[in-house]
Amino acid sequence: MRTNLSLLKALHAARTRYLRDDVSEVPTFLRLKKFASQGSATNFPVQSLCYLIMALGACIEGPVTWSAIRKLRHSIRVYGDDIIIPYTGYDRLVRIMGLLQLKVNAAKSYKDGHFRESCGVDGYMGYDVTPVSPKTLVGDSPASRQAVVDTTNNLFNKGLWHASHSLEITIPPHQRRGYRIVASRDAGFGGLTSASGSDESHLFKRWNSRLHRYEVRVFGLRPKIRKRDRQGFSALLDFVSRVHCPRNPRVVSQYAETWKARDGFLWEPLNPYARLRPVEPSSSQDDRGLRPPPSHPCGPEKATWIANRGWCRKLYVGFRT
Repeated sequence: MRTNLSLLKALHAARTRYLRDDVSEVPTFLRLKKFASQGSATNFPVQSLCYLIMALGACIEGPVTWSAIRKLRHSIRVYGDDIIIPYTGYDRLVRIMGLLQLKVNAAKSYKDGHFRESCGVDGYMGYDVTPVSPKTLVGDSPASRQAVVDTTNNLFNKGLWHASHSLEITIPPHQRRGYRIVASRDAGFGGLTSASGSDESHLFKRWNSRLHRYEVRVFGLRPKIRKRDRQGFSALLDFVSRVHCPRNPRVVSQYAETWKARDGFLWEPLNPYARLRPVEPSSSQDDRGLRPPPSHPCGPEKATWIANRGWCRKLYVGFRT
């Protein structure tokens, strides 16, 4: 990083150089010898860059050139302390990291066989075989009810439709009718995952004249925010380091935190890609061009319609022959 002075200056500006010792009888300041302490925002990107350089050095055959580096752009992935490289460079990477006083956890490293694991994803012969690990199966609190919905969606995305439906019907009907029907690839909206596209025809709608947008009434979490005052040198440093703007005052004496989460019905922005009007199941295409999913490969099928109106979530249940 010595050749990139702008990056080096930015890293040094975010570095914690001294630590105040309030445990000893006489409070003193301790000078830190390592670059960044645990919890610093620079730890993750810096270690990712360092591990990437080690991985490239272990996998490149012959002289190190830009063309040799570009050939490995689809074979090497580094995310923090998770490293994915070709198995041919595993032994060399372990030796390089050992010379740099870095210890490799051999119990969590995979070279032989067909099983691989990285960032919580289990793979076998290129297929995702990560099991579903539910946090809870009983929705007796706002957080646990959201965990049940997340587990239901995970089971649905993995093709375990029977298990997903069995867990979904444990949610009270008045709450289940208040969830969005969200397509598998729609990001930013919470609800029940569907393979038939997003659908909000079963939700109440309104026009918000203050925000100039359409909204739907959905069931979800409503976090309770609690504001607290903060004092001390850290608040003063935050105030001085911020850029002054005459229109927006620099207020750093208060901070907000989530105190307690509650669930209930609230108004949220409408999903512009969702189906708004009910569509009959026999229709082949609606006014927005959303087509029904293809037939299940197991043969005949029957559809279980979760919502009371509209063409919503579709669960495939194959007949036994």
